[in-house]
Amino acid sequence: MREPSLNFLRTLVNTPSPVGHETRGQRVWLDYAKQFADETFSDAYGNCVAVLNKGGSPRLMLAGHADEIAMAVNYIDDDGFIYVRKMGGVDAAITKAQRVVIHTRTGPVKGVVGNVAPHLTKQDGDPKPPKIHDLFLDIGAGKRKDAERLVRVGDPITLVDEFELLRNDLAVARAFDNRIGTFAVAEALRLLKESKGKLHAEVCAVSNVQEEVGLLGARQIAYSLKPDVALVVDVTHATDYPTVSKAQHGDVKSAKARPSRTAAATIPKSSRASRRWRRRRKFRSSTRQCPRRAARTRTRFSGRAAALPARSSVCRTVTCTRRWRW
Repeated sequence: MREPSLNFLRTLVNTPSPVGHETRGQRVWLDYAKQFADETFSDAYGNCVAVLNKGGSPRLMLAGHADEIAMAVNYIDDDGFIYVRKMGGVDAAITKAQRVVIHTRTGPVKGVVGNVAPHLTKQDGDPKPPKIHDLFLDIGAGKRKDAERLVRVGDPITLVDEFELLRNDLAVARAFDNRIGTFAVAEALRLLKESKGKLHAEVCAVSNVQEEVGLLGARQIAYSLKPDVALVVDVTHATDYPTVSKAQHGDVKSAKARPSRTAAATIPKSSRASRRWRRRRKFRSSTRQCPRRAARTRTRFSGRAAALPARSSVCRTVTCTRRWRW
């Protein structure tokens, strides 16, 4: 990887962007992407867009989400300890004993997630994994008033865990989900800008917000841009390490597999063209159907009412950029 791109990735990943508070990370992304764009802008929600070859056709949207899972201050007890709630899919079990940063209106406040030593606990049988409400933070405050001078309920919290390169170009970081996706679409924009071929399509690189709490930013920007085609870049789980069942989760190797997903219900010609395109590039694919469409189909053919997912359900596939309406 070229050095400027690696430095951009390092800065992008290390910049905290908890869901709902993505502004700092979005500034980093937009400052880099604007070098390769004809036009850049952001909307009221915080989605950022860099446009290349404006006015071209068709309009192609390349998107990744900028937000990361995090926690938030939920309660401060009389002794100054802070209890938290989840913002996205936080795993409480791996959060214990970690150092954290609380992002407050006056600046960052350092803390640590408390963890009772096994010598002081008595449990029958296997220990149970902790719940998020069991976690407490120590910021060094002796009482509630001291803590409330520094933080307030609702302040977002991220782990202290930054970008590191290991051997064989293997990297670890806190927020690859999905800062690596926004990095990929920015780099795609750069490569298109630097290529010598004539570009016919209008390309909109998008760094969208609030994916971790309901795909909100992607839905908003899709309605605004109205793209003809959308390619969405996100992470998946590798299965090339011990204790993971490949029979259940598939054979996905780190830095090698390139899985893609398409909808079960789509335009036949588009679906066939998509399959041919993936075969030429050795993409692996799987099929996922919109949950509400699947439920409606079961109702129609069985004659019995099927339980429908929430109306806000969205088809999370690369071929769908609109909210399903019923």
